[in-house]
Amino acid sequence: MKRVISSLLLLGFITLICFSSSTYAATKNVVWEKSQSVSATVDSSGTKASVGKTKGKWYWEVTVTAQASTTTGIGIVGEGKQYNGPGAGALQNWMYYAANGNTFPGIVSSGKTYTLKDVIGVALNMDDDKISWYKNGVFVYTSTFKPSDLPGEIVTPSITGGSAGSFSFDTNFGATPFTHSIPEGFLPYQQPENSLTLNATGNEENIQLQWNEITGVTTYKIERALAPGGPYEEIASDISGTSYTDNKVEENTTYYYVVSANISMDQVVSNEANAIVKKSTPDPSDPTEPEQPSGDRAILIVTMDNGLDKEFDLSKKELNAFVAWYDAKDAGRGASFFAIDKHNNNKGPFSNRKDYVIFNKILTFEVSEYSTK
Repeated sequence: MKRVISSLLLLGFITLICFSSSTYAATKNVVWEKSQSVSATVDSSGTKASVGKTKGKWYWEVTVTAQASTTTGIGIVGEGKQYNGPGAGALQNWMYYAANGNTFPGIVSSGKTYTLKDVIGVALNMDDDKISWYKNGVFVYTSTFKPSDLPGEIVTPSITGGSAGSFSFDTNFGATPFTHSIPEGFLPYQQPENSLTLNATGNEENIQLQWNEITGVTTYKIERALAPGGPYEEIASDISGTSYTDNKVEENTTYYYVVSANISMDQVVSNEANAIVKKSTPDPSDPTEPEQPSGDRAILIVTMDNGLDKEFDLSKKELNAFVAWYDAKDAGRGASFFAIDKHNNNKGPFSNRKDYVIFNKILTFEVSEYSTK
């Protein structure tokens, strides 16, 4: 069985009682077909990458190392196609050209040319059917032409050296950290389409694990270690959901986790995520504060899986509705989202504004009741 390791740069965060983080590593060796390397020199015949995509949101960077022709292009190519020069053949590709900043097809000029040492970022969004380019970390243009308009279902990174001369470049598909920030929601192109991203969060009693769902996978396996990189031991298997609570943990001990799943003859393994259980110890010199009485309103703070906090000032009725929805969804019933009225936070000429909270994006939530009487 082939074992494919997948990972993602994740943000760790520390609170009073929890800590979580993850590691970053390359997963799949994506290279250019012409050179079998991430560096290449091409002429008008161009080249394309060794791996194509059919879904997902992907990012890679191309750094210009030598440019003998200003008609070079950086972009994508359709299934089974190879760039074969300008003109009609270029319709097989969506390109961003160095000479005048044009994108093709469509001949839309961004006015942002590129040359030696410039870093061109490519953001391929197959979920929303778009491709965008960045120059040295600054957004350039989103093509009006869609990746789905290319031949076939597989879309692949492509480079052309232009109608004359050649073009040399280095490429980062994500095997190392990018020069510029990766656009939000995108993954390094190096990762396989079916990748697992694991988050681990420790509280005062246990460690909670959450990961993304892979289509077609029914069960997952969880392994744990006491040191980065293992050795790992299996602590759970045949997990049908996308979350797990590890209750067999000790205080002030860091645990390292990976989750895996079988897809056909391949095994996909997540990034390594770690967390620690740390109980807060009250200061004996501090007087014990009496418990606050329940009130008719409450502040609801919802912590999302990306670490973002959403805060709402709700009536007791609204709070009870949220908790009832959450409990029902946790039991597998009801809608996947909940609409929360933003009340006095309305801005502009709107009659009302609602924040839709997605169940599988919620990490924790906190309720602080108070009285207006």
